[in-house]
Amino acid sequence: MSVLEQFTAIAAKVLQAHWPHKYDAAAAHLLATKFPVDGFRPEDSVFKREAELLIASGAITEGAVWREAFAGFHQATGDAYRLDCNLPILEKALSGRMPTPELLVQIASENVSKLVMTAGAAAQAERGARYEALFNELAPRLLTDVAPGSNRYALQLENKRIEERRQQMWDLPLEELEALKAKKNLRNMSKEELKAIVNSAEPARAQKLFHGDRHSSAEPQHVLDLRAKGAEEVRTGRYAQIPSMWTVPGKEVQLDWSFGLLNQLPKEMVKRLIEKFGDSQITAACHTTRFKLLAKQQGS
Repeated sequence: MSVLEQFTAIAAKVLQAHWPHKYDAAAAHLLATKFPVDGFRPEDSVFKREAELLIASGAITEGAVWREAFAGFHQATGDAYRLDCNLPILEKALSGRMPTPELLVQIASENVSKLVMTAGAAAQAERGARYEALFNELAPRLLTDVAPGSNRYALQLENKRIEERRQQMWDLPLEELEALKAKKNLRNMSKEELKAIVNSAEPARAQKLFHGDRHSSAEPQHVLDLRAKGAEEVRTGRYAQIPSMWTVPGKEVQLDWSFGLLNQLPKEMVKRLIEKFGDSQITAACHTTRFKLLAKQQGS
């Protein structure tokens, strides 16, 4: 065995001892060439110091097996932990074992509190937690308490129907679940609480109650034009006729149309109202309330 081959064997042993499975034969050969073959045999500590310098400079890089294992791990976790600060934690947790994507995923699951997620992954995780909490709150539950003498076949049919509904809700986007939650909250409110939402808003929203976000400088003639446009859209069948007041879903409570009301409703609900009645009718109705409130305010 030549001197270079002896140095390469020593270099491979040092790399494996301090960085198990991280660097390959090419790295060991490069490290060995940094020492003159006609000189004294360096101590292992000298090999280690030289290896650290080469690693820091980027001359020695991870071997293919190591790179492929971490690439597979990042792919499996959606790049949630692709941050430099996580590498020392993962490497330490390997404890000398050969890395594989599966092993790294297992290590990540066991060290979640130590690892740092990317901003995008953290936001997605928070969104997922919000989704799961809303689903568990809103989705119907399967019937498990069976009364003595009950029809088990009917119970199975009912549970099948419930399971289908649960699957439908699971397929909904987060925004629709939030809209269902807001709708549920509205149904549980008393008439006084609903009025308080509109009438006891802070000054900024109180201003919106009078002026709204759109057509804030609308004059009476402009509102008449909106009404005419809305009436034509109803006549042609494009939209339904807007009622004089908005009725809270599931409750016998009616409130005046206003920009303050629209600001409080979920976006999905406002979108459905516009799809049903059209923007012209809703805007005209909100401005009608605005004029009434302004007249009342000026007369007091």
